[in-house]
Order: sequence, then C-alpha cells, then structure tokens
Amino acid sequence: MDIFSVIILCYRNFEYLHEAIDSVLSQTYPAVELIVSDDCSPDFPRQELEDYIAAHRKAGLCRFMVRREEQNCGTVKHVNHAIRASSGRYVILMAADDAFYSPRAIEQYAQGFRKAPPDCCLLVAQTAMCDQSLQGFEEYYLNPTVQKILEE
Repeated sequence: MDIFSVIILCYRNFEYLHEAIDSVLSQTYPAVELIVSDDCSPDFPRQELEDYIAAHRKAGLCRFMVRREEQNCGTVKHVNHAIRASSGRYVILMAADDAFYSPRAIEQYAQGFRKAPPDCCLLVAQTAMCDQSLQGFEEYYLNPTVQKILEE
C-alpha cells in the first residue's frame, strides 16, 4: 500500500491548525503520514501538537512528525525541507487553515492515481473556499496561473 504524506505547513497561523490536523486524522485511507511543519514561528506549540496528534491518531496514521525550521527560510525552502522529511510515495501539501472536505479525500486521490496513466505524477483537487465553520461554501478557486499551466 502506497503511503500518502500529508504536509501541513504553517507560519504564525495556528487558529485553524487543529481543524486541519483533524481532517487528516479522519481520513479512511489506511496508510497516511502526517507532517506538521512550521517555518520558525516564535510561539509554535510543538509539544502540544505532538500530544494532540498522539491522543487522536487513528489506525490509518502510520507515522507522524511535528517539525520546526531552525530559522525562517521562506515558503519554497520550507516546502522542500518538509518534503525531504516525508517518506510517502505521494505528497499532499496543505496550509494550516486548509482542511479535507471528506474523510475519503485521500482514498479518492489513490483511486485517481490507480486509474491514471503510468507516467502521471500530479493530481489536482478543486479548492473550495468556505466560511470559518467549513460549512458555508463561497466559491471554487483555482489560481489563473496554475490553471493555465495545467491546461497546457
């Protein structure tokens, strides 16, 4: 079974971090690695997050890590460092204020890769912008630059 590494990236934005973590922990896919990675926020609650994940983990979580950059390095380097720390075949990047819409989201990614041609290396999900409760749908969003690249 292929491992999906879900990396939650944060920097000084912890307001919805537990919701992001909960959406990963609720996934039904049986081989998920969770990495919460902070880009050197001064008040990053590392131990509290490690304790939270350990207390709420489910059977499908095969590994987790809470990491912090030693100095602020910016988004691109932070992403690259977090990816290097991962061990999954596939990587899903999330921001600290993102959440999966469904407990089956990673299963759906896995199905997409099984159906895709052998040389497929990228699957893209639609981003739904929601209110703070994650209930009120506002709009679907895809950055126009990203959309152009994907269409090409």
